[in-house]
Amino acid sequence: MKTDLETRWGHTAATRLLTCCDTEPADTTDMPAAVVYPGSHDDVQALLIACDEQRIVVVPYAGGTSVVGGLAPQGTAFIAVDLADSTG
Repeated sequence: MKTDLETRWGHTAATRLLTCCDTEPADTTDMPAAVVYPGSHDDVQALLIACDEQRIVVVPYAGGTSVVGGLAPQGTAFIAVDLADSTG
């Protein structure tokens, strides 16, 4: 799991057009609170069970091609689950 600003921004920046001068996000409200990198199906299952028990919103992330802002739930904190390297 990573919570640094660069990782969190990288998991939402694909939904924005960045200017040549952007070095850091001006608005962090649509960023995940953390990015989790599960390594297997069992990891994903355990994560989803734990998040459900704690009422934590989970958003899957595979490539960040959402051009309509679908990666950022409105008005609630969430975590992104990066499935790009999941080997299942």
